[in-house]
Amino acid sequence: MTDAHDAACYYRSYLDYRCRHKLQDIEQPVLLIYGEKDTLFKKYGPRLASQLPNCRLAHIEKARHYIPGKRDEALSGLIRWFIGS
Repeated sequence: MTDAHDAACYYRSYLDYRCRHKLQDIEQPVLLIYGEKDTLFKKYGPRLASQLPNCRLAHIEKARHYIPGKRDEALSGLIRWFIGS
């Protein structure tokens, strides 16, 4: 197990890591899903989607942030749609 100093260094490096400029290099199809009522991450969806060359952006109505645990059926449906398209 790491000591507190190592953990703090790792945490600081994580906060400073920026990779948005690499998104344009992802060629695989990407499905970004967010909750319609998500107050934390909803605003980033269109920005990320515009930087991913092969991206589909979808939202789940009346959902907040924790989609897999709260709206699993809607999430599964979107994933099935994406894989089939």
